[in-house]
Amino acid sequence: RITEPTATHSCIHVNNVYGHVDRHAHTSSASIPFALDEAIQSGSVKDGTTVMMVALGAGFTWTSMVSRF
Repeated sequence: RITEPTATHSCIHVNNVYGHVDRHAHTSSASIPFALDEAIQSGSVKDGTTVMMVALGAGFTWTSMVSRF
């Protein structure tokens, strides 16, 4: 519901999006570090990878950050 439109708006192919909500549900403030750790452990994120992290909350609350590992 949220992941695909956010990826499309950011010109990122949905195959390049890593998420864990389908396996672990919404983990509130732990969502980004939890998913990032899984992505690193699985090899999806490695040295030199540029990562965009986005979190959305209730109402108009949201944040995002781009980082290179």
